[in-house]
Parts: sequence; C-alpha cells; structure tokens
Amino acid sequence: MLFKDFKAEISPNIDKFEFEAYAAIKNVWDDSNENIRDGAFSKTLMERLPKNLIKVFWWHREPMGLPIVVKEDSKGLYTYSKVSRTDSNKEHMILMADGVVDRMSIGYNTIKYNQVEEGRELLEVKLYEYSPVPIAMCEETAVLSVKSIDDFFGKFSSLMDKIEYRSVGAINLKPYPNEHSARIKDPGDFDEDTFRRKSDGTIYGSIKVPANADVIWGKLKTANKPADMPIPQAIRFPIEDWTEKEAKDWLKENNVKYIKFEPASKEAKEGRIISASNRKKLIAAVNVLQEILELSDADREKEISAIADIIEDMRNFRVSLK
Repeated sequence: MLFKDFKAEISPNIDKFEFEAYAAIKNVWDDSNENIRDGAFSKTLMERLPKNLIKVFWWHREPMGLPIVVKEDSKGLYTYSKVSRTDSNKEHMILMADGVVDRMSIGYNTIKYNQVEEGRELLEVKLYEYSPVPIAMCEETAVLSVKSIDDFFGKFSSLMDKIEYRSVGAINLKPYPNEHSARIKDPGDFDEDTFRRKSDGTIYGSIKVPANADVIWGKLKTANKPADMPIPQAIRFPIEDWTEKEAKDWLKENNVKYIKFEPASKEAKEGRIISASNRKKLIAAVNVLQEILELSDADREKEISAIADIIEDMRNFRVSLK
C-alpha cells in the first residue's frame, strides 16, 4: 500500500467527534511527481465504500473512525468522518482543533496511470484509508478544521512514507524505470498486500539469486492465510548492475522459467538510480526506524529525541557515524 499526503484544512467538531477534510487534492503535482486526475476515485468509491472497506486512520497506524461521506468533487476527495469515542481519539481531536495536525494522507494502490514528462498522472486508485497526519507531501491539501506540527517526528513519518513508496510500492510500476523484471508468475494471481522484496534470496531449490538482484515474494490469492509461505513472483535486475542481455543470460544459464521479461523503461530520470548495495542499506535503515515507531510511547519519544539530536549534530558539524 502506498501513501500520499496533502496539506489540508480540517474542520473538527470535538463534541460530536466528527471532522471534515479534503483527503486528497486533484490536478496538482506533488513532491513525488504525481498528479491525481479527475475520476481517479470513482470506481474505488463505488466498489469499496458500500462494503465498509474504506476506513479512517490516525497517521496510518491506528484505527480512528469511519467515513460518513466520501465523494470526489471538482477539488478533490471530500470526506466527512465519524471518530470513535476513545480517550486517544479525544486527544487527536484536540490536536486537530488546535491546529497541531493540519494535513491529510491517503493509503492506496495505483491501478491505472499515464507516464508523462512531469511524472505520473494517476487515472485510477484503490483507496484503503485516509488519515490526519502532521506533514504532507502535497502542500495544496487542506483539512477543513485541523492544523499540523512541523516537528521531527512528523518529518520522520513523512520520510518513512516516501521511502516505503519508492522501495516497496514501486512493485506496481510497469515497466520499471530503473530495473529489468522477469515475471515468474502473473502478479494478478497474488494478494498485492503481501508483496515483499528481498535481496540474495534462494528460489528453485539450489538456485541462488545474486546479491545485486532482488526477488519479489508474495502470497497467492488462493493461499490459506497465514499458513502458506510466500512464493517468488518476479526477479528484478537493477540497470546499474545488469544490462538486459546479462539478466536474460543469467536466467537462461540457471534455467529460471519466466512468463515475461520486461526491460527497464527508457524513461529513467537522471539521479533516480540507487545502487543495489545502497538500496539494501536504505531498506535496513527503514526497518530499524519502523521498529522504533512500534515502541511504546515513552520509549519511542526517547529514541526519536536521540535521533533528532544526532541529525542536528550531523547538520551543524558534519560528524560521521562509526
């Protein structure tokens, strides 16, 4: 699942535990070089909203409530939400009313898009949830009654979303701008929420995938969750380490059967390539930061405060970490 944030104007009614906000703004290019186009939410609202499959979350991490109204208008995705009357949600409503949280973010998957010079035009998305958040990717979004905080934790949360989008969410891109892809099985046969990426994995028994290539693992839709193990869906070959011929030669030499080979698109942009070794380090760092997010509130605040101090030292004195 991907995340996209927007600056918002949030209008909360603390007594009723309700708030209204634009969860997404259309026809505006955001910091991830994406633009939501008219009609992108039409199908998902028609199919998922009546089944209660779209929820309201707080910072994408914990359930907050249910939508009363969700509709796409000329501006974007308008929402009116009912918040559950919990102690934590009372604090959340106060933060929105005080202007501490003034952004909205959507959790979604891209279904259809157009690749243009400026970036990707999103034509259809699958919406899972929307959340009040402290930092937004698109500075045009407004929560009709809640403002936001610009502290380290907010920046950290936003950074995590962007990193997740680029490292894991890129599974949905076709063709891939910076890597060749050998499809072992049709991605449509898999539960898309189970896709995971791993370097140096073993598949087909004795065949070892090189460290500078990645395996995309996932569970089939027919799997008996959670007992069934994930299986390989594709192998990815970064273009900084592999030519198209080298990737195909490796597959042939190792007798790896695939249903389709997709060379990297020729639309890769300068500066967007990250080496396989650095990508592995980045994913490892994200996993550590994610563990910090899952600590108890008191321990998490201590860890984040320490990280903020280190980053500030690095910014001011250019210290190196051993």
